[in-house]
Amino acid sequence: MGDVAEVEILNRRVGVAWETVKLLAPSQLEDLSGEVTGWADAFLDQLNDWISAVTTRRRSDRLASFEDGYCAQQVLIELLCDGEHVG
Repeated sequence: MGDVAEVEILNRRVGVAWETVKLLAPSQLEDLSGEVTGWADAFLDQLNDWISAVTTRRRSDRLASFEDGYCAQQVLIELLCDGEHVG
């Protein structure tokens, strides 16, 4: 994919702790009309995380787990049921 430009870091205070936040780098792909900024690049990030996990044989903490998927499905079910609590 070529060289990746340095990403700027922002330190912000969250309560009494500091949190390091990476600022968005220039977009690599053009987002589709009507999509949120960074939508297309999210797929590249996901693919790069997966490739890294496979090639290094280490699980990335950024990859979704089964539990993450289950929780996302619960939220979708509740949204589709007009906010009725499911479960």
